[in-house]
Parts: sequence; structure tokens; C-alpha cells
Amino acid sequence: MRRTCLLLTLYGFLLASAVSAGLKNSRPKFKIATTSTTESPSLDDESEIDGNKTEGLDGNSTASHNLTGIPQIDYIWDPNLPRELNGYNLSDYPFYETIPKDIDFKCDGLHDGFYASVPHKCQVYHHCLYGTRYDFLCANFTAFDQKTFICHFVSEIDCANSKKYWHRNDALYQAASTTTIAPPPTTTTTT
Repeated sequence: MRRTCLLLTLYGFLLASAVSAGLKNSRPKFKIATTSTTESPSLDDESEIDGNKTEGLDGNSTASHNLTGIPQIDYIWDPNLPRELNGYNLSDYPFYETIPKDIDFKCDGLHDGFYASVPHKCQVYHHCLYGTRYDFLCANFTAFDQKTFICHFVSEIDCANSKKYWHRNDALYQAASTTTIAPPPTTTTTT
């Protein structure tokens, strides 16, 4: 019984490592582009660098992409790029990781509400409440939609015209008015 359990455990371990090795080899290999002051050796159409094989572009090739580390360029090869953004040019999109420091937005004279930051391509938006500005950041690949007050795919947002919809904040903090209608008079008849 103990020997059978040991053999099954060993078989499971070998199977798991074989599957893991097979999956590891099927993943795309990316290289980070770097600059160098030394000359690099000339490469033929088919060469091997650091164990990563690159082939020429002759139809049956597996070309690896050189990543630059610049998201405005590398998004094209991002495996997590949402399909809704296929073909959309993101070269002007900021790809912020944190709220930027250079924000000049003022809440003075504005209604309490939400406001897209056009200088930051609407990835940043502001919530003005009692004259105080609170800054928020939409996730990468999204921007703040002034019409609906949500972060949506950047391809669906007209960021440049967001100021035209700032008036939508007017209705957010209006006091609700209640009007009651008097019930119709009731009549009772006695017989």
C-alpha cells in the first residue's frame, strides 16, 4: 500500500513537471531593447542569442519582439490588450501608474461633481466636493467618460469634448423636491 502511494506520488510529480516544461516552451519570448555603445556582432537570418532563437521573416518564422519599456509603443505586443482596443492608436495615451503631480485643476466656481482631466487624456478625473478637489485615476486602457461618469475603454471616449458635458454635474447634488397631491375627497352616504 505504501509503495503504491509512493509510486503514484512520483508519477504525479513527473507528469506535472513534464506539463510545466511543455507550457514554458510554448510561451512567447520577448526581449527588452537596450542601447549599447559597443558594436554588436552581425547576425544572419537565422541566429541564436542568449538561447532564444530568432528566425528571418520568411513566412515560417517565430520573430520575437523587442520591447522598449515605453508603454505607448509596447502596447501593440501586450498580450493583455483588450480586444476592444485592437487597431486603436494608443501612442498619445499616458499610461499613468499613479496620480501625476502636475495637476492645475481648480474646483473654484464649479458645482460639486466629477470632472474629466482633458490635459491628462481623461485617464485622470476629479471629484469636487465642497470646494475640495479629490483626484482619481482610471485603469490603464480606460478613460473617464464625462457623459456617464465611469471609466470606459479609451476608444469609446471623446475626451477632447468632455468640458461640453460638465453641466451633467448640475443634477447630481440638487435637493429633491417633494410635492404631494391632495387625495380626492371621500364622500360617505348614509341610508
